[in-house]
Amino acid sequence: MTGICCVMMENGVFRDYVTSALELAGFSCTGMPADDVPVICCDEWIPEIPDGSRVLVLYRRARYTRSPAYAALSERCDCRAIERPFRLDELTDTVREMTGNCAASVPVQDVPRIAEKKNNALILSRADLTASCGAFSVRLTEREFRVLDVLAEKAGETVSRETLLNDAWDGMESRGNVVDVYIGYLRKKLAPEFGKGVILAVRGAGYVLCMGECAVEWQ
Repeated sequence: MTGICCVMMENGVFRDYVTSALELAGFSCTGMPADDVPVICCDEWIPEIPDGSRVLVLYRRARYTRSPAYAALSERCDCRAIERPFRLDELTDTVREMTGNCAASVPVQDVPRIAEKKNNALILSRADLTASCGAFSVRLTEREFRVLDVLAEKAGETVSRETLLNDAWDGMESRGNVVDVYIGYLRKKLAPEFGKGVILAVRGAGYVLCMGECAVEWQ
């Protein structure tokens, strides 16, 4: 099987982020290593990895690749490393190179739900504060809608927390993790139709609305 990755990470939020990014690029992700899985992605927490595996370590400490843990792993496996924060295309291009396959080789049934909606559009109605796609429709609060509206204006691009506060909260001073809280609300409401990866966090930069080939329209 081609275009497969195993994502094994201790941090569940970061694991979901990486999994979603890879799936949006056309890879199929599993949670356990196997003989037919070309690449295993992990962070500085090193799980049980079979000898001879191809491993991509996503690390946050600048000296990690000179650590005993990385040296020991490199003795058993074919290792590469990317320092966080990283660009999504850097992640997907590295995995694609390590698999020796392009994402287009993934079977149709493994393509993420968002990619299957390329003939539909996410419709944002400012009149009744709804987000719809085909038969799916969800009512949003005014603040949720404003946050989604800002993200949708730059779909596929990273939007900083400062921009969200300025545009969705009219420049109010940040109160703790208010942006993260509302991103969580939106993810929960959109997930039944678009999956968990519809809004990705870019560490240290902000958030990106990932719609694949699904267009965004306003009413």
